[in-house]
Amino acid sequence: MQHPAFVRKTYDETLSLMVQARDYAAYGAGSDCMPGPDASGRLALSCEAMRITARLASVMAWLMRQRAIHNGELQEADVLADGAWLPTDPAGPDPTEGAAPLPFELNRLRDHSRRLYERVARIEALLLEKNDAISGR
Repeated sequence: MQHPAFVRKTYDETLSLMVQARDYAAYGAGSDCMPGPDASGRLALSCEAMRITARLASVMAWLMRQRAIHNGELQEADVLADGAWLPTDPAGPDPTEGAAPLPFELNRLRDHSRRLYERVARIEALLLEKNDAISGR
């Protein structure tokens, strides 16, 4: 089982990023946009914000499951027996690669959410490996 400090700190980090993404969408997107983005540019920015949100929501759901295990609401063996629970990055491949650069704040949120997602995915993979070794799979 994950150390509760990891779950607590990562939960706080994820929640903070979710709030930052919400605030960016609600208040900062207009001031951070490149000069005069056309409709397709605005659509690309909105899509990137949705990819960030999907990635963070997946991490948050995984963390909530870890908290339920720690609180005894779920059994770790039962959860791990189901296999990987964190989906492949729900945001999918980055369609903005090679496109116009993203505004600074949106780019920062994207990069931070990717690093967070990758960190949690590595931890889940280690948990699954440990479970497979214990169960003899």
